[in-house]
Amino acid sequence: MTYEDIAGHPALLDCVRAQALAMQQAYQANPRASSVFATQQRWLMAHIGLALYFRRDPSDYRKELTAARFVDVTVQHAVASRNTAHAFIKEMQHYNFIEVGPAGDDGRIRPLRLPVITLEPLIGWIQMHLSTLDALDGGHRLETFQASRRCWRDCSL
Repeated sequence: MTYEDIAGHPALLDCVRAQALAMQQAYQANPRASSVFATQQRWLMAHIGLALYFRRDPSDYRKELTAARFVDVTVQHAVASRNTAHAFIKEMQHYNFIEVGPAGDDGRIRPLRLPVITLEPLIGWIQMHLSTLDALDGGHRLETFQASRRCWRDCSL
């Protein structure tokens, strides 16, 4: 679907309303998780962390998501200062959105992991967006995604 397809769709307003209601319900169910994305800066930092996590190579400890790698990428892309990036990591640890995993080959490097309590709201967010797109074009993105949920369970290990 192109931008023009979406913008010109007669059901767009109803679909966006339904998505907004779903997001509001998600916020009411878990305001703390929703606060991770409360500002553009926090949204960008969260996505940096997710990108580093899902692109990691567990067989190579140098490519794991670590606080140092997160801070470096955040600063490299001018999203936040080192202090702000470190504070974000500490906050995510405090609320158990990330946890320190076991040390690998190099005991100084401590990889960060996403527990299930972090992945479930993320899955819900993805499902909301896929549902909206499917409502616009009759697609089956949500169905396909839900059929592949096993991947999400495996990713938190």
